[in-house]
Formats: sequence, structure tokens, C-alpha cells
Amino acid sequence: MPVGELLLESLPIQPWAVDAACGKGWGPAPDDFFSESRAAVQAAMNFCNAHCTVREACLEDAMRAEAGGELRYGVRGGMSASGRRRLAVQRRAAGGAR
Repeated sequence: MPVGELLLESLPIQPWAVDAACGKGWGPAPDDFFSESRAAVQAAMNFCNAHCTVREACLEDAMRAEAGGELRYGVRGGMSASGRRRLAVQRRAAGGAR
């Protein structure tokens, strides 16, 4: 099984996830969301931002999980791991404001 699929399967299922564009079987391959290739990651982010109706819920879930110690990896909520890291720093600097 590809690494992206293994990582996606390891995430707890959230109620919003049934509506996630990445789980509909079209768009980038699951591994593209966890790729080392900048082009694949960019394509996955573009897909999320253009087609996912639950992107914000996904992003907030990722931010909560990562703040709790979960590995920050892959595209979640339309953002790369480095993008979410920068967002976490910005939020801490702003006193936790969203």
C-alpha cells in the first residue's frame, strides 16, 4: 500500500471527512498529498483549495492534532506542512487567535 494511503488511514475519522474532496477518488493520487516533490504537493494544495468544501475543518483538525504532538507532514486543509508550521507560529504570536 502506498505511504500516502497508509498515513491517511492512520488519521482518526472526523465527521467532515466524508465530504473531503481528496477522498472522492478523483484529483491527485493520495501519495501526492505526502510527496517529497514540490510539484506534487503544489498540485495537491491547488486541488484542495479549488475543490474541497471542508478544507477549513480539515485545516483546523490538522492544526489541533499537530499542536498536540502529531507529526506535521503532508498536505492537509490545503496547506503544506511548512505552511501549517508558519500558521502555527503566527497564531502563537497573535495569542492563539485564529
